[in-house]
Amino acid sequence: MEVPRGGWVAVLKEDKALLDSIEINKEFIEKVLSSFAAPEAQKLLLEAEKDDVNNLFAAVKHAKNKKAFNEINDLVINEANEHKLEAWIKENDWVFGIEYIRRLDATRIGLHSDADMLVESLDGFVDLIELKKSSVKPLFIQDVAHRCYYPSAALSQVIGQTIHYLGVMEDQRFLLKSIDGLNVLKPRAKIVIGLSSVMEEGERETLRKLNDALHNIEVLTYDEIRQRASRIITHFSE
Repeated sequence: MEVPRGGWVAVLKEDKALLDSIEINKEFIEKVLSSFAAPEAQKLLLEAEKDDVNNLFAAVKHAKNKKAFNEINDLVINEANEHKLEAWIKENDWVFGIEYIRRLDATRIGLHSDADMLVESLDGFVDLIELKKSSVKPLFIQDVAHRCYYPSAALSQVIGQTIHYLGVMEDQRFLLKSIDGLNVLKPRAKIVIGLSSVMEEGERETLRKLNDALHNIEVLTYDEIRQRASRIITHFSE
């Protein structure tokens, strides 16, 4: 076996069959193989037990996620601009857990801006993730007379825009299926906007009530995204 300068890994037919039998990320395997210059080292990797290689893949992925968590932690603490936060989420959609299995190209359907994401859920249907500015505030306005909070104009506008997008996706579901192969049926949406760390307790309670009242829409803050990342990292560290 040899590693050409172009970065491709050339393997024997028997070795390819062994690689195909390993149920892990093939891109990861290629990167590992290319990092082993000695043919003896490559042979040892190919002959490794599947569980050993899977454990290696999991360990590398976990380390990558921990590094990503440190990045989002710094971005939120230092109040980074929305473009950096949006870029982080697009590169680390694992923070939404196992709910989504892959990210799709939102620009292909011409409905959304660069800040939006289409994602495929576990059941094979397409949902929408709206990424808005972390600097948006307030998300809620206090009604002193009635002792309650209500969505601010900025948040109301985003919710209205998201409802429109979901309606358009639903109306064009047959076209999206035939042209782009996207399965759209009763799409759901997540809106990531603002910071809960700057909210009063009453505002955080109102956000929870709002999410309970909304139909197929969930509003999350960037702080909550960071907390989700932390919980996932902690879970897989135990």
